[in-house]
Amino acid sequence: MRKLAPVFLLLIFNTLLFNNVNSAPLYPNLSFEKIGKLRKDKQWREIILLLYDRYYHSSTYDDWLVRDVDSLKKLRPHDFRPLTYLAKSLIYRRKQQFTAAERALETGIALVSDRRENPRLMFALYTTFAYTQTGKGNALGAIHNYRLAAMKAAELKDRQLQIIVGIGIADIYGTLRLFNHALLNLNNAYAVCNNTVADHKLYRWVIVSSKIDIFFSMRNADSVRFYCEKAKTMDADIPTFTIEKQRREYYLLMLDQRYRQAIPKIKAIISPSQKYYRQVDKLNLATCYLKSNQRDSALAVAKDLITDSVHNHAYIKIKSFQLLSDMSRSEGNLEDALRYESRALQVSEDAAAEMSKVNDLASQIRVDQIATGHRTQAAILKKERAMLIFGLIATALSTIVIGLFYRNVRQKHKYEKLLAESRDRELTFLNSHKSRKNLANILGLCDLAKEGELSRGEMTQYFKYINASAEEMDEWIQELDRKLAENQSK
Repeated sequence: MRKLAPVFLLLIFNTLLFNNVNSAPLYPNLSFEKIGKLRKDKQWREIILLLYDRYYHSSTYDDWLVRDVDSLKKLRPHDFRPLTYLAKSLIYRRKQQFTAAERALETGIALVSDRRENPRLMFALYTTFAYTQTGKGNALGAIHNYRLAAMKAAELKDRQLQIIVGIGIADIYGTLRLFNHALLNLNNAYAVCNNTVADHKLYRWVIVSSKIDIFFSMRNADSVRFYCEKAKTMDADIPTFTIEKQRREYYLLMLDQRYRQAIPKIKAIISPSQKYYRQVDKLNLATCYLKSNQRDSALAVAKDLITDSVHNHAYIKIKSFQLLSDMSRSEGNLEDALRYESRALQVSEDAAAEMSKVNDLASQIRVDQIATGHRTQAAILKKERAMLIFGLIATALSTIVIGLFYRNVRQKHKYEKLLAESRDRELTFLNSHKSRKNLANILGLCDLAKEGELSRGEMTQYFKYINASAEEMDEWIQELDRKLAENQSK
């Protein structure tokens, strides 16, 4: 089950950047029964993965929702209701029923907020809310929910989740044509994934793909070509995204002004069989039609974009009105051209008002990032301070132990020296008394024996005295030898 973590991120990125909806689930073998065998703290990522796989990337399991709710109730009795609303919102999001999806997510968030919050569940709800509002064209709401998701990611101290939020915010900035902000977020995410994430190939690939989109919007041909080549070297390590490769191809064709060759590639991307609804591809298709002198086709696509009530991307509508205005002016229909320009101006004014609010939120997100960075730095400094204090205490204790050991060694040597001197004095004293006493007795008896003639009885008595002194002296010599041996051993 450990391999599911990058898979989950893959599905999230697929939803966020590519909106690639499949006709069948990607991982049909994944089930709530298997998830139930995991530890409680390991289940969340797999639960959300399963919901995304079944209810966003596939329509196969829509009729299973009631049964899955029962499984969620057994698996997560305290969280099954918000998880149910998350699953419903994914179905609505897949069907582009954005308002219904938003209501389901609002209900799910309210249910979690009414009690002790689960940060991972809240992160999933906020990011899904942001994805929904991104698809709808509500940049302000999307950034607001990304900000809330970023707070949860910071609370969890999960770098992977922080990278996901960073890429999502960059996507919004790119849609709003705030390219420098978008590139800054992508560069920050790239630095984080290189420094802290073990499996960073997927992250890098997504960031590179996002940069291709941004540089194409900026019409920076050299950068687009550079990152397209870089993406090719990374494709082997990433599951195939045919649509993303097709997009790269038509980007390069449009930059080379080969508009006719780009048209079939764009049409393949936006065909109904792909269940794909990235509006900027339609805008690029209209541009290619116009550049290829296929005015009727360009007119049909542009009118489809301006009458789309589901997606409200201001930039796409403005460019569509401008395209229609240019075509009307070229045909001499100044009244229609003025009408389209007036509508483009109205959308621009509304977008400008929203942009000021977006800038305020962007500034607040930056403040949040700085505050999070300061908290992280403060935690690091606190940890380093604790380690320094511990090191100083350990050094002080080591110094004290070494000092005490040295003092004990010196005292031991001193005591040993005093003991040795005491034993030497003792031996000297005993030697001078016991040895010399017996020796003096023997010498005295010998002198008496020499001075006069002694009877046999007296001589015998002298020998007894001499023998007694000699035996006592022998005992002392043996005792002295034993004491000397003890001193040498010590």
